[in-house]
Amino acid sequence: MRHRFFPRVCATLALSLSLCATLTPAWARPNIPDNLGAGLRALVIYHYSPSDPEAAKPVRAQYDSSGRVLVEIYANGKLPLAQLTASLESLGVKISAVNSRYRSGAISAYLPLEKATLAAQLRGLSAIALSPKPMTNVGLTTAQGAVVHKTDLVNAAGFTGTGITVGLMSDSYNVSPNPYTTSSDDVASGD
Repeated sequence: MRHRFFPRVCATLALSLSLCATLTPAWARPNIPDNLGAGLRALVIYHYSPSDPEAAKPVRAQYDSSGRVLVEIYANGKLPLAQLTASLESLGVKISAVNSRYRSGAISAYLPLEKATLAAQLRGLSAIALSPKPMTNVGLTTAQGAVVHKTDLVNAAGFTGTGITVGLMSDSYNVSPNPYTTSSDDVASGD
């Protein structure tokens, strides 16, 4: 009698496991906090279960070479900013910039998607927002600034800047880990 019951139990168990394996239910992902904004929550849902109706893979998300997504992290002031950045770094977050003057503090960083739910629950953190890729609608060299600043009127009066060397300083030029163009490309195109 025991032998007839055992195959039925095994068959039922096998059927249950195969159904669970073929479905990707919402309960299979971690509880995702509501303080993930600007499309980050949907991206995290997509990371865990791409077929979930709440999931959406934003095409404008920016990633580093390790697959971490660029986000803006807003502090709530319940923890010193230095401690919050240390807690984030312990989760594998790569800090790009810290602004202590914006409200309780803002941090620009690359966040591993699998650590987003843990990061969102940190004591000193208010919210994490996806930092989308900038959208541009320009040609190789942008010249609309001349009209906006009315330098076209100055140029028409004969002042063109010919013979004057202008120097620009930037702490961010040609330092992106995933650039759209390189500095050589920009020089070659005149941008």
